[in-house]
Amino acid sequence: MARSDFIRFLSVSGAVLALGACTTALSANPSRISLQADAPGYAYYYGGHDAVTVRIENPQPGSPADVLAEPPARVTYGGGTACEIGGGNWKRDSFWSYDAGRALAVAEFSGSNDWLTFYDSRTCAKLGDIDVSGRRWRFEDGAVVLCEDLPDGKDRCFTHSRLPLPEGD
Repeated sequence: MARSDFIRFLSVSGAVLALGACTTALSANPSRISLQADAPGYAYYYGGHDAVTVRIENPQPGSPADVLAEPPARVTYGGGTACEIGGGNWKRDSFWSYDAGRALAVAEFSGSNDWLTFYDSRTCAKLGDIDVSGRRWRFEDGAVVLCEDLPDGKDRCFTHSRLPLPEGD
């Protein structure tokens, strides 16, 4: 085995080993939360499942919105006390629940950056985030897979990380 092949083998093996060390029991992919407007005033958008609900006030009530800019998201888990995720820029289809509703994945964006951010839906504590700017991404087997376009027209995809779980899981 050539020295460069051996080094490549070690780096890939190390990445797989590190990923394996972080593996959790979670294997299911998150479920999208579809936010629907209250009719007819479009004052807020709401949706939920898996024991979690998300409610966002429309910053421009009276007209439908595909993008909700800067309002906080009010999250309720299991009918309990609500908490808030600070205002971001969200599309109505950018929320997912996982871990039986105890965690949320949220696609957030600004003018130049895109983030996939994870929250504990019981406390709204931030669990982590991934910069997904300029990349396609998907959930697969309880992990986040990132893909990039290569100059030859092909794409390169890799597993970035397992989905973070809230404390106590």
